[in-house]
Parts: sequence; structure tokens; C-alpha cells
Amino acid sequence: MKRRQFISSAALSVTAMRSFGFISFDGKKYVGDCATTSDILGSFYRPESPFRSSFHIAGETGKKVELSGKILHQDCTIPHKNAKVELWHCDAAGVYDNSTSDFRYRGIL
Repeated sequence: MKRRQFISSAALSVTAMRSFGFISFDGKKYVGDCATTSDILGSFYRPESPFRSSFHIAGETGKKVELSGKILHQDCTIPHKNAKVELWHCDAAGVYDNSTSDFRYRGIL
């Protein structure tokens, strides 16, 4: 799956969730029900990603992306201490590293 196709699919998912009332836009950001469950694995998931604090790869092109958020307990208010988030991303050409031992643009934060 190419990056544009993924972004298009993700946008459709947000639109669908918004249509059913789970997510709304308050003028500054999207807000909604305590949303994400722990069982969501995307189409490019690979087990055993390494722990890392940066996805920067020297010599690679692309734009820096900064993410922030909160991991909450099921009550949607209490922050979950020591939560881990696994992320994966494509390179500037829209290709995901699905086979090398480098786990490029993959990691657990």
C-alpha cells in the first residue's frame, strides 16, 4: 500500500467515525469518545520492532513529523503510566520496510 492510499483510507475512517458521533472537531482539534483499543494492528505491522526515541535516518529525505498525545485508562480520564506506543511509517517514496532487519521507520516509544 502506498502512502497516498493509506492516507486516503485513514481519512475515510476518520470521516466514518465522525459521522457516527465518535469524533467531532471543536474548532481546534478532534475530540471524541475514549477511542483507540489495544487490538488495532495496521496492514504494515511487523512484530518485534525495536525500542527507539527517534525514527531519524541519516541521509534520508523527508519532512520531520512530531506526534503528541495521551494514553488513557478505560475511564478516558486517568493517564496510563509507562504506556508504550508502537509506530511505523513509510519512507519519502511511500515504501514501508517490511523485510529488513533494520526496521526502518519502525519502533516502540
